[in-house]
Amino acid sequence: NPKLIDQSRRNRIARGSGTQPQDVNQLIKQYDTMAPIMQAMAGKGPGDRMRAIQQLQKSLMADPTGGGIKTKKGTGKRLTPKERAKLKKQRDKDLRRRRRGED
Repeated sequence: NPKLIDQSRRNRIARGSGTQPQDVNQLIKQYDTMAPIMQAMAGKGPGDRMRAIQQLQKSLMADPTGGGIKTKKGTGKRLTPKERAKLKKQRDKDLRRRRRGED
């Protein structure tokens, strides 16, 4: 179970295999990504497996970074000039208050 491999063990695995700890972390991340896919394919027949593999290949071609699962988050709503001025005033006020408290 890769969730049981803590950072010190990952470092030990990296030293023993002659690789960098980042490589071990990347391998574990790849395993975590692929494990559910392989489990889903385990109960299917050969034709269903081939279709699933083709769909996986299409999704990887669309996003070669492998980040197809993640979705882009919104940037939030745009502030009006009044709202921006109010936020700036509040930040300045908080900054002055912090500076007075530290001096």
